[in-house]
Amino acid sequence: MRSPTRAQWTVVSVVLASLGLLLIPFCGLAFGCGCTWLWTGAAAHCNVFEPGPPDCPWCAHGAVAGTVATLGIGACQLLLALLTLKRTANPVLACAVGVATLLPAGVFFAWLTRLLGL
Repeated sequence: MRSPTRAQWTVVSVVLASLGLLLIPFCGLAFGCGCTWLWTGAAAHCNVFEPGPPDCPWCAHGAVAGTVATLGIGACQLLLALLTLKRTANPVLACAVGVATLLPAGVFFAWLTRLLGL
């Protein structure tokens, strides 16, 4: 088994950074819950902290819905980014694909969360 290349480490780092930076504001966009950018409060203004429904499903069920969604979105991002790197040997393109994958993967997991009634 060979050790990861510098390009692979770069792609993984960029993808994980994008997940950390963009997932919480995506939650706010998907569920209209008040989650926002890290520097403007992140989940501090989420409706899960207000009494009564509606509650953000990812924040209200963090151990289930939030964790599964985060891992699923991150896995999709990493898979497509690393496959792009393998096929093209272009780390810039692979990073772009990985970051861009957050939106469709996020939409899928938000839809799945709603479908499951969480």
